[in-house]
Amino acid sequence: MVHKGNPLGIRGLFTLKYRPTLDTHLYASTLRFTVSFGLFFISLGHTCSAASTLTVDVAGHAEFSSINAAIAKAGTGDTLLVKPGIYRESVKPKSHLRIISELGPVRTSIFVEHGGRGLLIDHVDDVTIEGFDIRSVLGVGKPGDGLVNITNSTNIIVRDCYIHDAPNDSDCVKVSDTRRLLLERCCIWNPASRDQSTKAFQEGMDTRVRNFEIIVRGCWFFQQDKIGDTLIYCKGGCFDILWEDNIFGPSAGEGHANVPVQTGHQNAGEWRDYVPPYPSGRFVVRNNLFVGLKGEAAFGFQGPDTSMLYNNVFYRNETKPSLITVTDNPGAKGGPALNLFCFNNIFAANGTQPIYRQRNAPASLKNLKCSHNLYSQFGNGGDLNVEAESGAMRNQDPGFVAPSVPVFDFNKGTQQIRQARAGFQTAPASPARGAGIDPGHFVGSLHPDAIPDMRNGLGATSKSIHWDVGLREFTAAGQQPKSER
Repeated sequence: MVHKGNPLGIRGLFTLKYRPTLDTHLYASTLRFTVSFGLFFISLGHTCSAASTLTVDVAGHAEFSSINAAIAKAGTGDTLLVKPGIYRESVKPKSHLRIISELGPVRTSIFVEHGGRGLLIDHVDDVTIEGFDIRSVLGVGKPGDGLVNITNSTNIIVRDCYIHDAPNDSDCVKVSDTRRLLLERCCIWNPASRDQSTKAFQEGMDTRVRNFEIIVRGCWFFQQDKIGDTLIYCKGGCFDILWEDNIFGPSAGEGHANVPVQTGHQNAGEWRDYVPPYPSGRFVVRNNLFVGLKGEAAFGFQGPDTSMLYNNVFYRNETKPSLITVTDNPGAKGGPALNLFCFNNIFAANGTQPIYRQRNAPASLKNLKCSHNLYSQFGNGGDLNVEAESGAMRNQDPGFVAPSVPVFDFNKGTQQIRQARAGFQTAPASPARGAGIDPGHFVGSLHPDAIPDMRNGLGATSKSIHWDVGLREFTAAGQQPKSER
């Protein structure tokens, strides 16, 4: 996705980036740090010049052989540089700390072989975790609540990690009571079974209760070996959620399995002590690839107040009975979902099932505004009349350059996420080029408190901008379409 001008939010206002040089598959050993300051992720209780780098090597060739031992000695603003190896410990960072692997997740593991949490980020501020394979043995140990557990924290970055094979009754990632989280370029798969029956599963990422400003960017959520169904969702108390540039799928759920990707949640019991009129809202879901999904639908508008689904691609999904489902708000006061938008998306090679379905929620369906979507296999629109949709393209090939259902390769690192998406760029003659609607048309739909990253591109419309349909959002008039950032 390409942004107009200088992007705002986490990326534009503050960046503390560790930029390892990549070879074909692995991190190289050269480390480069770039620091710029702004409004997000500011932590000025120390100066950068006073910070130190502590080295960790499980083989004993450094000052520390365990990550937790280095954490105990680290000072404010320090960086832990972790050498390759398997670290058999549950890592619990403290505030103002960066824990970076030298050679990335292919070579560096945090392994909790008997279950429990591989990474616990609890009551801390300003923490970065980068470049680890965080794993357990699928379903092992006592019931838990998240292989990676982030709770009561602020200004957290988890980047370039593998997170997979959660222990007994655990999500891969669980987030609660947290503000300003960036989960970026992570591969996340195989949450555990709830009850050892293998019929009910936890989630790839479960975000619940008082979470604000959560960004999931450039990640890949999938399942292997018929493990699980739900990839990512947000329960009660979650607001200002941005999911962009991700791959969702393949998933393994069959029949009436849960919806893999959900804004909101169907179960009123999930709201617990957080019961405003609308217990979740202000979602932006853009520039994602939904591919090879199974279950009840590929995407769900599950009763939120404001959810925008735009510039995504839905390809070769086998969901039944529809691709998109709409439900009412399950909060204490109930009522229909509000401010639902679906535009500039491509639906291709998904079979003949209906596109849209409302689950006993006709009022919510009326609040869903669809525009300028491309339906390559036009047939049954389901509970919406796509024949009447403004700007819709029907029975047209989107002109992908090399589409395919991606297959994960452990040895290729997180850079394979972008490579897997590349085949869904559109060819120059594609009808999707310049055929979209500027999201600025819907600017009034976003709550003024939404985070800047969500508002990016949703300001005043510009006649010089032509929006594409599909994964690349827009191009300047008269120029070739821009590639992903």
